[in-house]
Amino acid sequence: MNIGPIGAHAAANVRTLREKRRLKYADLSRKLDELGRPIPPLGLRRIEAGERRIDVDDLAALALALEVSPLTVLLPTEASPVIAGGEVYSHERLRERGIGKWPLSGDAVTFIRDSHPERWEQMMNRRDSGDAMTVKLTAAEMRHELEGELQGSVLKSAADAGDVGEDD
Repeated sequence: MNIGPIGAHAAANVRTLREKRRLKYADLSRKLDELGRPIPPLGLRRIEAGERRIDVDDLAALALALEVSPLTVLLPTEASPVIAGGEVYSHERLRERGIGKWPLSGDAVTFIRDSHPERWEQMMNRRDSGDAMTVKLTAAEMRHELEGELQGSVLKSAADAGDVGEDD
């Protein structure tokens, strides 16, 4: 079976989290059964070996059983592409995308509106009125603000990774 890079990271994360909690396959299987999403020990072994995919219901149940966020199971802990052969992104950028903070590409305003409704609501509450000119100005201001934040975030990630020197 050919799973993609995110599936491979999820499988590795399940193993790491299971081992950190000192759970045997049978222990985790029992927890999943109690949650109503049974995965037998052999199924868990196959997940960790990359021989069985994790569907979204498995993801939700595994996160509950391992007492972590589904993003902790799903997201890589190192730089990775999202799809096989795709562009490689830092794990920080992938996590920011996962929580709806920043897109990997495209329009940040649309991404935040559709991916992070609480942040969008905060931004929209700052505008004074709903007339067309104010909405256009607000959108332009938000875009400018978001682009500045994104630049700062990318520079911070690069600095944290050692890619930006003191002379940059």
